[in-house]
Parts: sequence; structure tokens; C-alpha cells
Amino acid sequence: MKYAPGVHAKLFLALLLTGILLIAAMMLGARFSFHHGFLNYMHEVEAERIETLSCVLERYYAEEGDWDSLRHNRRKWAELLRRAALKSREDNEHPRAQEPPIWTPRLIVLDAQRRPVIGNAPPDAPLRLHPLHEGERTIGWLGHQPPQGLTDALALRFHAEQSRMFWGIALIALLMAFIAAAVLARRLLRPVDALARGTRALTAGDYTTRVQVDTRDEFHRLAEDFNTLAQTLERTDQARRQWVADISHELRTPLSVLKGEIEALEDGVRPLDARALVSLRSEVDTLTTLVEDLYQLALSDIGALNCHKSPVPIGELLAATAATFGERLREAGLRLHIDCAEAPTLHADRARLMQLFGNLLENSLRYTDSGGEVRLLCAQEDGHLQIDIDDSAPGVPPEALPRLFERLYRVEGSRNRRHGGAGLGLSICRAIVEAHGGRIEARPSPLGGLRIHIELPLNA
Repeated sequence: MKYAPGVHAKLFLALLLTGILLIAAMMLGARFSFHHGFLNYMHEVEAERIETLSCVLERYYAEEGDWDSLRHNRRKWAELLRRAALKSREDNEHPRAQEPPIWTPRLIVLDAQRRPVIGNAPPDAPLRLHPLHEGERTIGWLGHQPPQGLTDALALRFHAEQSRMFWGIALIALLMAFIAAAVLARRLLRPVDALARGTRALTAGDYTTRVQVDTRDEFHRLAEDFNTLAQTLERTDQARRQWVADISHELRTPLSVLKGEIEALEDGVRPLDARALVSLRSEVDTLTTLVEDLYQLALSDIGALNCHKSPVPIGELLAATAATFGERLREAGLRLHIDCAEAPTLHADRARLMQLFGNLLENSLRYTDSGGEVRLLCAQEDGHLQIDIDDSAPGVPPEALPRLFERLYRVEGSRNRRHGGAGLGLSICRAIVEAHGGRIEARPSPLGGLRIHIELPLNA
């Protein structure tokens, strides 16, 4: 398997390469600017010296009257050059005692007919000619070859020193770019490393892990999302563990009863009669109901809680459900009141709604004290059918209301296991309501007990 560099190495190389390219561009630009700027400076200095030498030559011609004494006279030529250098120093107040004539080998003096008088530049070379005047009359020409580069020793030495300085600055800048790239790559990828460690911890099953990111950028939002995911996974894992434990507990009770009764029958402690069979059938029914409830919730979890919808008159449905429970409610000493005369027709699953209202009435039947009341009220508001099922005392503590629809949850106190049930009825009710696009919640009842409030969309 070929080695693939990590994000840290890639980011480091990208930052370093960017720094090197910027440094190279800056150094090339600086060298180009310095070279041409220095060459222009040399041209300006030479132009000033040419002007000074022109004045000296014009004064010499005015004194001598011609160029004959200068023609091929190198001593006189050197004297005129020194005189021009002195005048240049005086004009510029130059502090040095001697200034080398950097342009001496490239000068030539021509007479008015442009014949060579003195100088070192070839007369047929490309020259720049500066006219020499006496009054309005042209008395000669001072020619020079423009410098194509740096030829003077002092200028070359200065240029070499600047080049060494440029290279030194480039090396220092390169070192700083290397350090900056390493620091920035490490700092920029620190949140990524933290998220990677957190992900590995989640993969290993440690859902308590959290990621702390000090930045206020996209990494911070990503870390918040990661922490939210970890918290959700932690709650889900805790709920799963609790779910398994609760199911095991719910199954253990009827199975233990069945096992005990069967053993009693086998040992002859209890006779095998109709009463014993009814008791065994009761425990089997309890197990069947529990398994069926678990199956319904499993269908809800995977989105397979099928609803075969058709027009359903809600008023008739509630009346039929109440009639089914009427005798049992009277035997329990409970009064039933229904106010749903104007309930509309919904497009819903009749069997699922029968199961919904049946579970809610069964819940009130089990937990409402004798002599109490159960009331069903219907109303239409904001495009929804609102159904309230109230019962009388005992009530539910306010802190327990949000948890009533949790699976296998029971309220400690009067509404507990001694009344039967596995704590799955309200969870199934919520699944049925949500399958119809509605919502369900628990509230305190004005009758002193529990109110279950249901909202179902009218246009579903």
C-alpha cells in the first residue's frame, strides 16, 4: 500500500510552498527593481558628469580658440578630466577627496566636423553626442557610450554586497516561512485532531466523550454538532439498556408465575381443574398482550405502522368505543360523559383510532378511583380536531407528565404496577397519533386527574 501524506503534511506543504513562492516573487521583484533603479541612478550620475565635462571643454576651447592643443594629448585630456571631477565634487559638496571617473574609457571629443580629437571610445561605436557651444556656434561634440551594465569596480562591489544581502534576507524569510507553516498547520488542524480523537472514542463505544474547540469558526460549529451527536448517542444507549432491562423484567413476572403454577400442578400441590387452567390462560394472555404491544412499537420505530385510511366519523367512533367500555366503567363506579356531537369525519385508520381511544379509556379505567368521572370532549380549532380525555383523581405529578409516553414508564404512587399493564399503552397511543400527523400530550385535568390532549389534522 502506497504511503499517502496526511492532512497535516499537505497543509504544511501548501503553506510552505505558498510562502516560498511569495518570497521568490518578492526577491525577484526587488532584484529587478534594484538593478534597473541602480542603473538609472548611474545614468543620471553620468549625465551630470557629462554636463560638467561639457562646461570644462567649452571653457577650454574659449581659452585656446581651437582643439589643436588637445588633439591626441592624453596628458591634457587627463587634466581636463580631473578638473571636471573637482568641479563635480564642488557642485555636489561630495566629502570624498577623490572620485574615480567611472566613464573615462567610454568618452570621445569630436570637433565641429565630427573628427576625433581625443578619447578612448571608438568613433564608429554607437555614441550619444552632446553638442559643445561657443555662443550660438557649435564648436564640437562630446560623445559617450551609454553603459549597458555595471562596469565600475565600486558599483560592482556595491551591487555584489546588495546581492549577498538579498540572499541573506531570502534565507531568513524562508526559515520564517518554514516555522510559520509548521505552527499554522498545527494550530489550524488542532480542532481536526480533537474531532478525530472524539470520533475514535465514539467508535469504541465511549459516548461520554466531548470535544472542546476554542475557535469561533466552522470547526466550533462542527464540534458543537459532534457533541450533540455524542449526547444523543449516550441517551440512546442508556435508553436501549433501560429498554432491555425493562422488557426482561416485564417478561420475567408472567413467566415466573407460569413456571410456578406449572410446577405446582406437576407436584400435585394444586389440582388440574378449570380454575388452574383459567389462571394459566390469564398469564398467557398477559404475555400475548405484552408481546403484541412490543410488536406494535417495533413497527412504529421502523416506520411500518400501517394505517389504512378511510372516512371515519369521529363522533360515532367515540360512541362505539365508549359503549365497549360502558359496562366495565359502571362496575368500577365511574361515570362517563361524552361531548362530541359535532365531531367531523376524518380521513384516518378506523382500527388504529379504536385502539387509540381504547388504550386511553383502559388507562382511565385502571387508574381512576371509584366514584370518579371520565369525560371525552371534542372541538375544532385552527384546522385541527382537538380531543380531550379527562379523568378524576388521582392525578399525576407535574414532573412526571412529560415522561408518561416513554416506554415502560410508570408513575410511582397510585398509578403503578398493581393496577396491571406494562407501561406501553401510552407509547402506542403516541405512535398512532404521530402516524396520523397529529400530536398528543399529557396535562393536569380540571377533574383532578389526568388529561390526554390530542390534535389530529382535519385535512389529512
